[in-house]
Amino acid sequence: MQLLLVRVIVVAVLFTLAAQHSRADESNLKALTATLQQFTLPEIPAELKQKLRDYVPNDLKRRRDEGNARSTAEWEKIKTREEWEAFRKEKVKLLRESLGLSFRKADWKPPQLIGAAEVSGTIKGEGYRIDKLLYRSSYGPWISANLYVPEPAREKMPGFIISHAHHTPKENGELQDMGVMWARAGCYVLVPDHLGHGERRQHPFKSKDDYDKPFQVSRQDYYFRYDVNLQLNLVGESLMGCLALDLMTGVSLLHSLPGIDKEKIILLGAVAGGGDPCAVTAALDERITCAAPFNFGGPQPETKFPLPEGVDFNYGGSGGWESTRNLAYSYRDGTLPWAIVGSIAPRRLIYGHEFAWDREHDPVWKRFEKIFAWYDKPDHLSFAHGHGTLTSKDPPGSHCTHIGKTHRKQMHEALAKWFDIKLPGGEESTDRHDAAELRCWTEEAKSKLPHVPLTTPLQAHWKNVKSTNFNGGRPQQNSTLKISWQSEGSKIDSVTAKLIMLESQRRLIPVLLFEPNTDSKQSAPTVLVITRSGKEQFVRQRARMIAELLAAGVRVALPDLFSSGLTGNGNDLGRRSGNTGRSSTLAMYGLELANVQFGDALATLDWLKGDKAGPRVALWSDSLVSPNPPDAKYNVPRDDDGQLPAGPDPLPQRVAWLLASRNRSGAIYVRGGMDSLGSALDMQLTLLPHDAVPLPRLYQADFVSPPNDAEIRLDETVNAQNQRVGNSEDPQTAAAWIVKQLKVQPK
Repeated sequence: MQLLLVRVIVVAVLFTLAAQHSRADESNLKALTATLQQFTLPEIPAELKQKLRDYVPNDLKRRRDEGNARSTAEWEKIKTREEWEAFRKEKVKLLRESLGLSFRKADWKPPQLIGAAEVSGTIKGEGYRIDKLLYRSSYGPWISANLYVPEPAREKMPGFIISHAHHTPKENGELQDMGVMWARAGCYVLVPDHLGHGERRQHPFKSKDDYDKPFQVSRQDYYFRYDVNLQLNLVGESLMGCLALDLMTGVSLLHSLPGIDKEKIILLGAVAGGGDPCAVTAALDERITCAAPFNFGGPQPETKFPLPEGVDFNYGGSGGWESTRNLAYSYRDGTLPWAIVGSIAPRRLIYGHEFAWDREHDPVWKRFEKIFAWYDKPDHLSFAHGHGTLTSKDPPGSHCTHIGKTHRKQMHEALAKWFDIKLPGGEESTDRHDAAELRCWTEEAKSKLPHVPLTTPLQAHWKNVKSTNFNGGRPQQNSTLKISWQSEGSKIDSVTAKLIMLESQRRLIPVLLFEPNTDSKQSAPTVLVITRSGKEQFVRQRARMIAELLAAGVRVALPDLFSSGLTGNGNDLGRRSGNTGRSSTLAMYGLELANVQFGDALATLDWLKGDKAGPRVALWSDSLVSPNPPDAKYNVPRDDDGQLPAGPDPLPQRVAWLLASRNRSGAIYVRGGMDSLGSALDMQLTLLPHDAVPLPRLYQADFVSPPNDAEIRLDETVNAQNQRVGNSEDPQTAAAWIVKQLKVQPK
């Protein structure tokens, strides 16, 4: 009996001591959490701060300069027509393959007309008529177009296709002027709506009545190009690829018309976003006899003139949200604008500039002159340009919506010489119609033809997308990281925090390292945190979880992977953000930000393991973006990214998946990740960051678990609209789960 009483007393004492210890532990946790919630990064020398700010811009500039230098070196090696032909053949092949899965077949040919075009109405004019056409694109949706037809018909009629600017669709007055003028001159003129524009828009904002706040109605087609391209990228295609396919289908339509002269097919590309697909299409489709791509190939409207002799010209440009201005893979493959336009030779080329042009010093023009000379066809090269500059006001520059009268005057001379196209009476004539008259989707057409929004074929395609881990390609070659600077270790309760700069020849990775103060000589288990956010913000928001890990004896390492944190560009991930510009610039080198960060993460892991971590490392991926509420409004214009609901940020998850695919971690905790990218095809608005969407390539893939035996926990999983779709059912805290996976022995 006495022994039993002693045992009861001992158990009670131990229970009391355990409870007291637990309360003490919780008190210590609360104290450490409170301290971390006020965390401030150690002071960084001013010179190093500037180096960190300049790191990514300088890296991108280096890549750009190297790409331009490679392109120039390739050009300078070409001395003969035969050498140019070999160069051209290779560049056209690479260009075609870069545009998406639709172009990758070895026996690829331009698309043919699918069935007969539907004529939904006709407008009669003096010396011409306008047929309102609907015909199928090669990827499903209908193309709406106005066909200007000469009346009476002639024999051997030339055919024009006009690739309109992003400013307005096919009904614009300048486009009507060109259609009427050349139809009266005996030519067919096809003016189609580009994908996403006019009657082919993929959003509902047609008038000011479609939204309850002021917005720029006329700019929505242009702004939503961003969304259309990202959705196409998800299934391995691109906006530029679809624009080119549609223009090629237009060539096939012209070829089907009675009396068409197939040796006189002329493609015109308007000044703002029309010249880009014009040049690409003409390079790929040799049925096009003549091309006039404005503002593509050489100096842009923003270029400062005069150009000095020997200028180191930026042939490739830089990235931005407008995908047709900065083609993916172009720096990697050398498919720069000058090479695309030059590939049109020896067919006829009108080199077009919206404003004044420094012909004498333009290095691209000099290349074109040499190319056409190799073919003994210097007379197949012409030009058209305006006056003033983009910003000049007194006098103003020669702005136009598509192709202005100033530019057309010079074009008339070349067209008369090459194709005997002469204006009646030698002058332009106009005859404009109300925009509503020119629209093709009449009520009868709507009842007769099935409407096919772009999302329909994309969603069908998505069903065939394989669920596998993302393969971001091979990471950049790892080089040994060394400490170039570190702060003095600062004591935070029972923890030491220090900021370390890891550096190699081409890497600069700041790492914030929290280490629990311990006398243990064993290698410390480590958690590597992958996030885009700044480290102060992250530590303050995730203070409790970090405190729990540290209290369990786990090191926490927070590296600023390429273009994040101290080397990043802020948390704005919208269409016009600097992050989008950086991502699209990387795409020009055939790189994805996830792949570049993957390389940084591998190098950081190697350094950590060589330091104290040993083999026990877990990954913690976190976006810090709060999910949208259930009543969030998504049916909003694209005027200002600030008024849109917050988008998800799956970049950290992608990097974690890539690390897991290399068997670099046995446990992965993901907070705020995504279940699937496919939900981005459910509406016209794409909230995914630019760097979350893979580049068009041989195959596409969706988010799923990594291919190895990693233990994974997913918390606060969201869809592409950043709506929560799942949460962990594990009753353990996330920190406790990580500690368990790391097999940390309780203290």
